[in-house]
Amino acid sequence: MKLSKAEIEDGKSLLRSQGWLSSVEPSFREALLSECQWSKVVPRMPVSLGGETAGGMYGVASGAVGIIPAVATPDAGLIHIDRAPFWYGLQPFMSGEGRNITVMARSECVIAHVPKVSLNRILASDSAGWQMLLMHLGELFRMSIQAAADLLLPERDRRCAAVLLRIAGARSAGSTAHTVHCSHEELAAMCNLSRQTIADVLRRLEMRGEAELGYRAIRLINPDSLRRIVDGA
Repeated sequence: MKLSKAEIEDGKSLLRSQGWLSSVEPSFREALLSECQWSKVVPRMPVSLGGETAGGMYGVASGAVGIIPAVATPDAGLIHIDRAPFWYGLQPFMSGEGRNITVMARSECVIAHVPKVSLNRILASDSAGWQMLLMHLGELFRMSIQAAADLLLPERDRRCAAVLLRIAGARSAGSTAHTVHCSHEELAAMCNLSRQTIADVLRRLEMRGEAELGYRAIRLINPDSLRRIVDGA
């Protein structure tokens, strides 16, 4: 879907001011934004597919996306939810291998795509850009380790709280929690728990005033309390 100039400028403004791109050198940031190809993706449509070897990196400039592994068993489902600003997709560019995740739009999303040829052109004129890209890969690696660690928590309440904090963007102290938009079934799958178990855990969180439940939505009212549950404090 084609975007208006205003939508593109809003997307650029968000990517400039928040997330990974806001922390890089201004010259690299502006070079990257100048090469972006912009599009809009509707809910339940793929932004990119696992196994693709073409293309460069993607930036989600508005909306939320779901991440599905492409290197696991065929029945593997949703493992993470993230929202703008969220960058990903360097694997084919760096290694030539197919993408190891499928990324699906969970809401209407504005997407910035930096093609492979554009990345090569930017890096040819600014070799320091490799360091900026490695910073980005480091962020993704930390997120992957956090997701794996969440599933290793043996207690159901701790595991659910950890996953909720991660997909709400509130795992770190001081961060602001976003409302989590997902079904009980999806949350259960991300926590490797049954739907009934998740429903019981969520009721306890609501009774303690730590979360508020809505239709396919969970608002974290007291992230600090949830962090204490996760950290065993």
